[in-house]
Amino acid sequence: MGVGFVVASEAVVVHEPIDAQSVKTSTSVPADVVGIDKLLREVRKERDLDIPIHVDGASGGFVWPFLYPDSKWDFRLEQVRSINVSGHKYGLVCPGIGWLVFREESDLPKDLVFHENYLGKTDATFTLNFSTNFVRLGRQGYTYVMETMQENARALADNLRSSGRFEVIGSGLEQLPLVAFRLAGKDG
Repeated sequence: MGVGFVVASEAVVVHEPIDAQSVKTSTSVPADVVGIDKLLREVRKERDLDIPIHVDGASGGFVWPFLYPDSKWDFRLEQVRSINVSGHKYGLVCPGIGWLVFREESDLPKDLVFHENYLGKTDATFTLNFSTNFVRLGRQGYTYVMETMQENARALADNLRSSGRFEVIGSGLEQLPLVAFRLAGKDG
């Protein structure tokens, strides 16, 4: 990968001049990755600058494929070259672990490849550890888990709200299965 990246994890509008040193990072809410991809394809065509997108899917990267499968934010977009997700958030993995996935082998920086000697043979490795859940659950299983988490989050929010003791922060239309709340009252 080159030096210039656009990191998309929040709705952003890119107005700044874009060059080979461009880096845009943001967090919190879903990004308009489709719009950013379109902009970067136009920049590539007009100025011969191929700036890849890295999608920081630390929270939503394990939710979107299963709850919003038609939403394009991933390798279906031309400029998306890498995506990271956190296994310990919604990936059902206990250790604090994340994964970084690349579109093509040529996008994988060589300094991320480990060379290990095992039984007298040296192999290059860039492994996906703690990935047994992928095999065990598959797409259907993860979809069920994410739908259940979303239902549970909405039920929890409704129960907190109806208790009168808590103020639920948010619109109730959140796309991640989480609930933010505080004590009710003027000072919370």
